[in-house]
Amino acid sequence: MQGFNLKQVCKQIKAAGRNNILWWRNDGRFYITNRHWIIRLPDDKLPREILIQLFSIFAEIPADGQILSAVVRNKESISIPKDLDIVYGHMKNIKPGKITPFIKTSESKHIPNLRVIQYKDQILYVNDDYIRMVDIERETPYCTGKHSPVFFLDGTFAVLPMRQDDRSRNEETEFINSKLIAATMVDAAAANN
Repeated sequence: MQGFNLKQVCKQIKAAGRNNILWWRNDGRFYITNRHWIIRLPDDKLPREILIQLFSIFAEIPADGQILSAVVRNKESISIPKDLDIVYGHMKNIKPGKITPFIKTSESKHIPNLRVIQYKDQILYVNDDYIRMVDIERETPYCTGKHSPVFFLDGTFAVLPMRQDDRSRNEETEFINSKLIAATMVDAAAANN
């Protein structure tokens, strides 16, 4: 599937494991999520590698209207999330952002490395492992603000940004913006030579 990094998608499905992944089929589409990212694909476009990874977890493929989760054994008690309209409702107002080369790292194993995405004058932080599920060299992120989902591939993939404390955010925004301006000037100078 063009635009996806299938190896990374399978890695993230495996990392989410049996207890955190949901997979369902509804109205001719498959949905796969760990509740921080979501993939939605026409049911005839699910790549074989992803299908194999999901089948290794669930040992079945969901029927239309069925959701699979390893957490709850009785499939009848799980309903397909109704708040998807809220997630995909953001798409009508999305604008392009920019994936920057900056990654905010952490010494803690419990806090992921966060890729910096610039959206207008805002900085968004997205789990770098999640964002690598798409080809970040070629794909443009789209969003509506710092607390809304970041969309790729015409909404086929969406990931939630990490919420940050606004107190230190202004300093980080100024620092990152100054680095982006400097990088743009260097790129422009190199193009003129």
